[in-house]
Amino acid sequence: MLEAWVNAEVPPAIEVAADHKMVPPVVMATSNWEGSSATYTVGGNVSGLAGTGLVVQNNGGDDRSIGADGDFTFATPLADGGDYNVTVLTQPSDPIQACGVTSGNGTISAADVSDVSVTCVSEDVIFRDGFE
Repeated sequence: MLEAWVNAEVPPAIEVAADHKMVPPVVMATSNWEGSSATYTVGGNVSGLAGTGLVVQNNGGDDRSIGADGDFTFATPLADGGDYNVTVLTQPSDPIQACGVTSGNGTISAADVSDVSVTCVSEDVIFRDGFE
């Protein structure tokens, strides 16, 4: 923490007796500075979503329900230098799909993050190679 002195002025001496002068106490105001308070958003794009109920989250919270393909942004911004980790909390159903995240973790570097990708595939794609 950096502590900066602000408005430090020495008041003039006050005569308190015929040949005695006194300088009143100096009152100094301080201001605390802890760095930038800038915040940045985390988001990206969802593709392939056909089901309902997809929920993604950032850093184990800040849940975001997604109902269709397109761009998304989490509600809670993060400070510069903060870490983000986007995961799928709830996979979509009706139809059942599996969604995965790419470019979902990193550190905020003085800019919004918009390159998180959530890609969903349907059950028929998952099992068409004979796994079921």
